[in-house]
Amino acid sequence: MKLQVSKSLTDNPSGPGIFISRLMQILSIKYGVKIVERKADVYLTGMTFEKPAPCSRVVYRVDGCYYDKSVHMYHHRNKAIKKGIKSHQGVIYQSLFSQQLTKAILGVFNSNSTIINNGFDQSVIERVQPIGKNCKWLFVSSAKWRVTKRPQSIINGFLEANIPDSKLVLLGDGESLHPRITYTGFQPQSEVFKYYKAADAMIHMCFLDSCSNSVVEGLSFGMPVICNNTGGTPELVGKDGIIIKCDSYDFGMVNKVEDNIPPNLIAEALHKFVQNPFRVSRPDLDINVIADKYYKFLTDIANDKRVN
Repeated sequence: MKLQVSKSLTDNPSGPGIFISRLMQILSIKYGVKIVERKADVYLTGMTFEKPAPCSRVVYRVDGCYYDKSVHMYHHRNKAIKKGIKSHQGVIYQSLFSQQLTKAILGVFNSNSTIINNGFDQSVIERVQPIGKNCKWLFVSSAKWRVTKRPQSIINGFLEANIPDSKLVLLGDGESLHPRITYTGFQPQSEVFKYYKAADAMIHMCFLDSCSNSVVEGLSFGMPVICNNTGGTPELVGKDGIIIKCDSYDFGMVNKVEDNIPPNLIAEALHKFVQNPFRVSRPDLDINVIADKYYKFLTDIANDKRVN
């Protein structure tokens, strides 16, 4: 099979781009898939407002759609996503939530579709050297910090918990205003992994993530994830964390996302964890397992098979 991958996926320098690059490598090595720039059997894309695809069989990798009315031109962007789901030959939803969200808001569903979450190359974990911990309990949180990721709620909840000999590290940009809280600023993945290897648990409170690469990585490193109860994160975490019932969402448009989770709810979850700490094992998130699912779906599309 010859596969072409759109620039919208390969040129992304963050987690999604790294995932796609590793996926392409495994598809090539394990299955002999040829990665080409033209005359492909299948074209894999993550955006619908690119130039016309140079291939008759297009698979659209869907994160979700725009649910926040405060996002600039959300109508225009959702219109493009709707067109892509409706018109492309196949769709890969990153989570069941992604599928439900786009169906509810856009009113469209592609029956020739599958759900495949993101994955992580777990073979690198054993080679990672952890940072010096310097405390009994180390919690990490990782995101591009904006209001939907709700960093202030995470900080307030950690401080409310007031767990002795504990620290919170927020991987990304921000201003540290407490001696037990550290913003690291931008870090390359190799450094981020050192924090993951050392930390006891991850805190992730994004309102409606579809399939967070940070959470996939955290679980892969053995960290339980303390998270909110909306979006694709609780679906991904399952029993491997503590899910806080702090949000509600009816699959409609919202006027504005607030960074105001009651701190006592996060504090209670942190105390619950330290009273009964545990580690997790998630081989289902390994990139090789995810690559197997991608290969089967892409091959079916290449052979003009209906998936469902």
